[in-house]
Amino acid sequence: MFYHFYHNLYFKLATALLWSVGIWYLMIMPLPDSGLPEASTHIIDKFIHVFLFGVLTMLVWRLLKLILHNTWARLTWSFALVWSYAYLTEFMQSFSSGRTPSAWDLIWGTVGILLALTVIWHYRESKPKLLVHLCCGPCGAGAIRDLKRSYAITLLFANSNIDTAEEHQRRWRAAKTLANHHGLRLIKSTYTHDAWLKQVKGHEAEPERGSRCQICYRYRMNEAAVTAKAYGFDYFTSSLSDSPYKDNEAVMQIGQSIAKTLGVKFLDFNFSANDGYRKSISESKKLKLYRQKYCGCEFSKGHLKKN
Repeated sequence: MFYHFYHNLYFKLATALLWSVGIWYLMIMPLPDSGLPEASTHIIDKFIHVFLFGVLTMLVWRLLKLILHNTWARLTWSFALVWSYAYLTEFMQSFSSGRTPSAWDLIWGTVGILLALTVIWHYRESKPKLLVHLCCGPCGAGAIRDLKRSYAITLLFANSNIDTAEEHQRRWRAAKTLANHHGLRLIKSTYTHDAWLKQVKGHEAEPERGSRCQICYRYRMNEAAVTAKAYGFDYFTSSLSDSPYKDNEAVMQIGQSIAKTLGVKFLDFNFSANDGYRKSISESKKLKLYRQKYCGCEFSKGHLKKN
């Protein structure tokens, strides 16, 4: 439960604000007599500046990661916001008893900001950006952890095939739980079931894995590809390949076809590989994700009832 809360937007905002208040208090309050030699006090003071503003940079970056899609925008705004705050704390020391503003303090604070951004770039931002179309929370649960090792992931919930708004909301909540668990951004597309119905018209009676399903794969993955291109992702893929009830070969072929047409890259990643389906079930149970009993559309529901 704490892990879910830790990745919540409001928790990230509260943490950044509390850390900012702590910095304000430390920078503005009168300096106590430490009893240490002046040289030691000077070194400790500079280390404190590096540490405080370095941590604040990481907290601000984590918050902006949920808001800004562009890598350089996140890094630039993180630097600008934290540096401005560092400058403000130095300026306000002019009005604090026993404190004076110092250009060196600002420089050491800037060092902390740059060190934090260097670490962020090396471990987080330098990875290729991957947009994962999430057909539901459980289908993505098994493979997301492995993908995170090599890619900077954003999840996309684009599933207008789902038959009712209520069912769509249940699966959306499961997707949010999964995203929060892994600390990932989650994009939600507009729910347009009527438009989806027009696309599959005439194929309603087709069995699972038939022509209706392939039209559905293309409809949703095309939305993922368009989003990936619009936001500058390096790759897109889909968790549709996790389910044994889907035609995984068709999913891969359609993904490659869409990528070629739109000029974006499709990551040919099979979510069901290496016992992926079993892992997804196990992980979804741990996270207590809502697990549906049918693919999503009213036609798949009818097909399953007959069997």
